[in-house]
Amino acid sequence: MGCCQSISMPKKPSTKMGNQQPWQEEAKTLFFQEGLKIGKIAETLGVTRKTISTYLTKQQGFEEEKVKRKADNQEKRKIYQKSWVKEKRKRVSAEGSFIEAALLKKQHIIDVMVLSADRH
Repeated sequence: MGCCQSISMPKKPSTKMGNQQPWQEEAKTLFFQEGLKIGKIAETLGVTRKTISTYLTKQQGFEEEKVKRKADNQEKRKIYQKSWVKEKRKRVSAEGSFIEAALLKKQHIIDVMVLSADRH
């Protein structure tokens, strides 16, 4: 070869489909239709979480989906808290019902004696 000829390097195969990379359509489907979290999508597709997040935040409907998910999570949290409180009350009443009954009876007897003494 001469000194003035350029050597062309082989090109890497393009990973883009049109204007999109192959993971992008899958990421949209997993986020909007399947309801997966960004971290899980990144793990599934083998792309960084930051890349997925940056891409999805630019998509139409992202903010609405984010607000919807937040409301859903708040509702789930309320339901969980209510069930936790009910379960806690059941455990406390089951464990302490005998003790509570004895204490209540003792307090009743004391109150009766005090009222009786005040009256007479």
